[in-house]
Amino acid sequence: MPRLVGLLRAVPDPDAGSGVPAWSVGDVGAHLAAVYLAYASLVPPDEAVDREGVLPSGGGLSSNAPRP
Repeated sequence: MPRLVGLLRAVPDPDAGSGVPAWSVGDVGAHLAAVYLAYASLVPPDEAVDREGVLPSGGGLSSNAPRP
């Protein structure tokens, strides 16, 4: 996380466009930090975790789901 924080703090213009429609560079950085914190709260650092137990099942799009 310290590396991510350093990268985010080094952004010269957080309001600059990011290439993601309607998101600034700062918005993308905040999203990345939130995802990192959410993932870190789900996965204990000292043991292996079954991927199926972390990811939600059904209902949403996945790499195996047919595209509309």
